[in-house]
Amino acid sequence: MDAVLLPSAELVKRIRGVRGDFAPGPLEVRLGVARVVGLALLGALFVSNGVVYLRLGITANGALSAFVGTFLCVLGIAEYRSQLNVCYKFEDGDVAELSRSGRVRWRERLEDLQLATCRENFAHRSITLQWPDHRRRLVLHASLRSAINGMASTPNNALERARGG
Repeated sequence: MDAVLLPSAELVKRIRGVRGDFAPGPLEVRLGVARVVGLALLGALFVSNGVVYLRLGITANGALSAFVGTFLCVLGIAEYRSQLNVCYKFEDGDVAELSRSGRVRWRERLEDLQLATCRENFAHRSITLQWPDHRRRLVLHASLRSAINGMASTPNNALERARGG
């Protein structure tokens, strides 16, 4: 059964059994980069349109257009940081989120994990892990999804591949 459809108790059990490094695959990276570039280009278009409006003296439209363009550029940066620049390491009963450079952002014990839920929408798949006092959201990369589903073996050196090594 697919991870997105699993009941929480079964999902927690499977997550506790996951081992290895998980990073976005090449296709996930390409699609993510396309989204980021698209947002940046659209943002630049809005900002340049806002500048033209401001030079013509149409301040309301210019300010709104510049604001929307800046927002789209910030959204592109957030997309990169949250989706593409993240890897997960499951080992020794812990899960850790790492940047693609290998810096540990956070680490949690899986034995205290209480609840796990998957969420899927148009562009993103995520899994929310809940402990007694807090929760963490993980990007459900295809490699991690396969490991949870038990359909593929744990990928070797995914973190090194993500770093370009």
